Amino acid sequence: MAGGYNDSRFHFNKKGQAEFTGKRYKLSGMIMPSLKEWFEGTFGANVQHKSVASAVPSPGSVKPPALNQAFVEGVQSAGVPFSSDAEDRVFRGHGHCLHEIFALREGRVGRVPDMVVWPRLHDDVVRS
Repeated sequence: MAGGYNDSRFHFNKKGQAEFTGKRYKLSGMIMPSLKEWFEGTFGANVQHKSVASAVPSPGSVKPPALNQAFVEGVQSAGVPFSSDAEDRVFRGHGHCLHEIFALREGRVGRVPDMVVWPRLHDDVVRS
């Protein structure tokens, strides 16, 4: 199970004990010998069940953006950074709750915004 960073995840060592990898969290490097049994007993889950994760969604799995050219030109002229890149739209257009993470993991992208905008100041989003 991956966390928010590529180096952070739970995995089971050769003894069947859960370990949390990475260096970003207080859990990093910890071995949790009873986590597997607790997880399986509490949730009735089977940690042997594996599914292959989809890579970053391919551009073909994301609908092309429907951009309003006048709006895009206004954003450009205001100097506000923006992107209509498929990966930016998917990453920022989904929540990061378990349900949505698994949907993305299985390649189910769903609706995403047509454009992502990164305003820096309040005035960047106020029309004068």
